[in-house]
Amino acid sequence: MSLITVSFGIFLLSAAIWDIGARKVPNALILIGIVAAVCLHALQSGWDGIWKSLIAAIAAALPAIAIYMTGAIGAGDAKWFAGAGGFLGMQEAITLFVAAIFVSAVIALLAPIISARSRDGLRRLLYECCLLYWYPSVEDARKLARWKRAFRFPFMTSVLAAWFVTKLVPLPIITAGGLG
Repeated sequence: MSLITVSFGIFLLSAAIWDIGARKVPNALILIGIVAAVCLHALQSGWDGIWKSLIAAIAAALPAIAIYMTGAIGAGDAKWFAGAGGFLGMQEAITLFVAAIFVSAVIALLAPIISARSRDGLRRLLYECCLLYWYPSVEDARKLARWKRAFRFPFMTSVLAAWFVTKLVPLPIITAGGLG
């Protein structure tokens, strides 16, 4: 296992632990991750490694920032993907991002069903979604927003699970190269 892979694992685990505890990924951790990624790639490949790492950091952060703009993930989660791109490269970081979104979708669908206390909540959420569709009003939107907040969870846990899945199971459909 390479030093870059081990360093990325530490970077990911640190972000996941921090996100679970504080529901934030601190900027200092993100900056340390980006600097570490660039330095490791510089040691490995010189100037070429520096440029590739920086370009991958920017390219990996862009889709995450777009998703952040919708409110689906936090700003720290989006910025963290710049560090992931710096460590992993553009294709692997974007693959990880897409896999994390799929893991998040599965968690979001299963969490209310599995949780005993939210079985009524799931029924009420579905009811209020239907209300919002048929009778959109400000009050209905407020009700839906309250339920949406109740089903939030740290995104870095999804990223951690997705990293293990992408390392253990080949996912050719999710790669940036398309089907294959």
